[in-house]
Amino acid sequence: IERWGHTAYTAANGFEALKVFQDQQIDLIVSDIRMPEMDGLQLLQKVQDIDKQCPVLFLTGYPSDDSAVEAMHSGADDYLVKPVNFDELKLRIEKSLERKDRMKAIPFLKGMNWALLISIPFWLILGIILAKLLRWSKQGNLMSASASGKENISSNPKYQVDASFLSEISSATLVK
Repeated sequence: IERWGHTAYTAANGFEALKVFQDQQIDLIVSDIRMPEMDGLQLLQKVQDIDKQCPVLFLTGYPSDDSAVEAMHSGADDYLVKPVNFDELKLRIEKSLERKDRMKAIPFLKGMNWALLISIPFWLILGIILAKLLRWSKQGNLMSASASGKENISSNPKYQVDASFLSEISSATLVK
């Protein structure tokens, strides 16, 4: 694993692995399912209590459909059978780390979606205001709104316009 550019920490059992996980910034765990004192599934549960985003890959020399289903159902990222092909292990580690990085981006993307959704009414209102201003300007009006937004100017007295609603716009001028 170190040849692939990662720092590796080893532990003899689940308790030691949990201690290392708590003391170090760990990005991914590769664990055996069968270990003394605390097995891999118990370790997975403890790790998820601390950090749900940390991927856990299980290795086992005693494969069974039940253990694979239980591991994946418990939240394991992957399940490999010993002896492990190192190219396959490297690929699975890289995929798990990429998935973790994508998951980190989700809160930011959700925030961006909310920002866009919240800004839609603002842009709709601005569009309506601009459409009305354009319609008024086509009726022969000269309309100017200053930063105070309290001016009425029109070439036709019939179309006097109160521009106070434009107080949020620093300067707007429409001329026919």
